[in-house]
Amino acid sequence: MAMLLNKLRGKVKKDAPPVIERIRAGKQEVPELKHFVDSRDYQGAISYLQFIRSEKRYDPENELWLGYCYFQSGEYSAARGIYEGLISRKEMTEEANVYLGCCFFFTGHYEEAKEALLKGAPSSLQIRALCHVASKLGDNSELMKNHSKLMADSIEDSMCLASLNFLGQHYDDAVKFYQPLLTANENMIALNFYIALAEFKQESYMPAEMFVKRFLQSYPDSPAGLNLYNSIKFRQGKPVNVLPTLVDDVPEARINIALYHLNREDYESAFRTMEFIDEPKFPYEFLLKGIVHLLMGQSQLSPEYMISAREYFQSAGMDRNIQHTPNGRLAMSAYFFLAGEFSDAAHFLDSLRELFEMEDKFNFNFGQALVMTERYKEAIEVLSRVTKLKSPIHTQFLVKAYVMDGQCQQAWDIFMKIRNSNESVILLKIIASDAYKSNQFFWMARAYDALEKIDPSPDHWFGKRAAVSGQFMQLVKGECTGKEMSDVLKFLQNGNHSQIESITGTISNWCVNNGVQLDNQILANLL
Repeated sequence: MAMLLNKLRGKVKKDAPPVIERIRAGKQEVPELKHFVDSRDYQGAISYLQFIRSEKRYDPENELWLGYCYFQSGEYSAARGIYEGLISRKEMTEEANVYLGCCFFFTGHYEEAKEALLKGAPSSLQIRALCHVASKLGDNSELMKNHSKLMADSIEDSMCLASLNFLGQHYDDAVKFYQPLLTANENMIALNFYIALAEFKQESYMPAEMFVKRFLQSYPDSPAGLNLYNSIKFRQGKPVNVLPTLVDDVPEARINIALYHLNREDYESAFRTMEFIDEPKFPYEFLLKGIVHLLMGQSQLSPEYMISAREYFQSAGMDRNIQHTPNGRLAMSAYFFLAGEFSDAAHFLDSLRELFEMEDKFNFNFGQALVMTERYKEAIEVLSRVTKLKSPIHTQFLVKAYVMDGQCQQAWDIFMKIRNSNESVILLKIIASDAYKSNQFFWMARAYDALEKIDPSPDHWFGKRAAVSGQFMQLVKGECTGKEMSDVLKFLQNGNHSQIESITGTISNWCVNNGVQLDNQILANLL
């Protein structure tokens, strides 16, 4: 669940002013919608438009504005409902379908987004949205077709081209689009942040620091800006001394101090820092409280901390402001994972696969959830992408997935690579147990035979004997050959048990009576 630490972002959303109450009381004249939209007071605009509705002054164009304001407020489901209503009434359907497609896109429903967008009126917005949908769906031919329609002399299209390059990890190309835009539009302050992030991704820390400082001059309390600045300092090996002095003035400072401790793996200091936030209010506070409680729960084996972590993640994931965002979905996956509801955890992680498929922590968590939901083939693919975070737990889950998918040889190859380590016995027990569950008795016998050589306990002999019996039952049912039976019998050679001759004689007699050929050399060694 450490993915949440890497993706943590916060955004404080202001409550809507009680404008309608003042209008109803006659204390304020009805303002124009333009006043709200120009000042980006979307909650006020929503209240105003709902007031117009309540006065039974229905207007399809006002509905479009209502959908727009919901969308800008991040309330994509509410916006979607507005657009679907217009479409069902066959009002302004060409515009509504394009906006509906955008809503589907922001909630991760990419196929539905494509379908809605294609029903809409041709426009530059439609083309940009189709480019992003094609990128998410991995449809390169569709992406290139729409990509060619974007105009480099359009600010919006240039931003789209830059973002597509960024998402494709072509960070230098993204900067090449952002830089001219910033030169021509110095008031577009956010471009400094985008350039800084692209430079950071290329490990160009000096220009990244320069641009993020420019951004922070205008938005000094931006959580995203502060977190990026701190990340740059962490990569440069420079501690951030300014944060403690900001704790009482900038709320995000305490969050950044906690992140600083977490990046240094000083979990206790991070936990103590977050203890000052007794009652989290914002999603990112719930997320970080969940992370520090999870880490402390794991390090101290504390069920109480783990329960608290689960509750914090649930609160964050159900927050309407982030529930459909990557952070919201990661939070819900963490909640379900800790609750042992792995099917639901896998569902949320699956929706984020395209975003994080190259990140070890995501693949490690997703792979575990897939194994627990018996999606073994997918689990092998996901766990095999882990490169730097390999651990005994990762190896055990990968071995289990291979065995349960019928690829025991691959599981055995992993065991052979570490057969002289302390982990080898655990892997043999996994192979033996899961081979039994999946009726792969040759590998069950081979694993128990290896275990018996390490530790000649009766349990390992009983396991090997059970494997022989299981293979014999398959032989009787016509589900295996005499050669396959012989391959399992040969493991009885490695031991000195009084029952070997009796077991071998019973199987040999049945084979003679039923015309099944066994390996004579193996029989000679056993009888």
